[in-house]
Amino acid sequence: MPGDWVELEAGTHVMAAVGAQGAMLPRYLERLFLPSDDKILVADLSCENLGWLRAFYPGVAIEPVAPRVLLDEARRRFGPALLEEAVGGLARRQPQLSARQILSNAQAAVLIWGLLLGMVLFAAAPLATLRMVTALLSLGFVAGGLFRAMLALCGSRPAAAPPQSRLALPRYTILVPLYREADVLPDLVRALDALDYPRDRLEVLLAIEADDAVTLAAAHSLAPRFEIVEVPAGGPRTKPKAANYALQFARGEYLVVYDAEDQPEPDQLLKAVAAFRAAPRTVACLQARLNFYNARRNWLTRVLSQVGLLRTLFSPLRTLGWAQ
Repeated sequence: MPGDWVELEAGTHVMAAVGAQGAMLPRYLERLFLPSDDKILVADLSCENLGWLRAFYPGVAIEPVAPRVLLDEARRRFGPALLEEAVGGLARRQPQLSARQILSNAQAAVLIWGLLLGMVLFAAAPLATLRMVTALLSLGFVAGGLFRAMLALCGSRPAAAPPQSRLALPRYTILVPLYREADVLPDLVRALDALDYPRDRLEVLLAIEADDAVTLAAAHSLAPRFEIVEVPAGGPRTKPKAANYALQFARGEYLVVYDAEDQPEPDQLLKAVAAFRAAPRTVACLQARLNFYNARRNWLTRVLSQVGLLRTLFSPLRTLGWAQ
């Protein structure tokens, strides 16, 4: 059977029978199929996908299976590869975008020399050094205030209108990392069910740690229609790692990441599609405006709910073309 992908100079891809199925994993997950002995397990039974499979696997029997069955089999076969990609894939492919290395060599050198210079200056003239540091900090504070004032004066622009037609909406993936959050799961499920978006164009992935039995049980009970991705142990137990792991199973053209406590507006995905279509093709990410539904519960929520500054900042930044 065909195995690995080979990239040609023209930029196209063809199948090469090299027998390395691990390299085919992204394509298995994209098209929801897995070779199995003398047949192919398929969860995406669309005409386009079936035609593609018959073209690349002529004469091989096709066995329909449920998406959850196929993804469980993929995790069983390729568990280590999926986990390694979630933990170290970005650092391996694009180390300049990864936070694995906190400081570059140049940054570390500048920091060390700066500290040494500060120690020398403080030893030689402590009072003058403290005055200089205070002046620099004050200058930074004033500059930040002037910058926010400039943004406040820039105003805003109206948001793009949501698309009227539902026929050409893209497939959208919702990814929600969860850990020990069974209590908020009912509210999350209600919020996701209230989203105004065609169900056949919507994919919901709940990324739950494999050893979080309580949340897993609640998810299977409350959200059987959603795809539950069990994140295996290994590497850091962090939300980015869980999101990276589940991202490998996403099939949407667009993707949104929600926290368990999020309550998105019903038309948020429609607004996001409109904003992406109105923005330049170089725009890859949108920041939704933040708000709080429990702002008056206690002192901490009142402090954290002071999002007026964020609202003031993001709208003018969009006007200036520095954010979307």
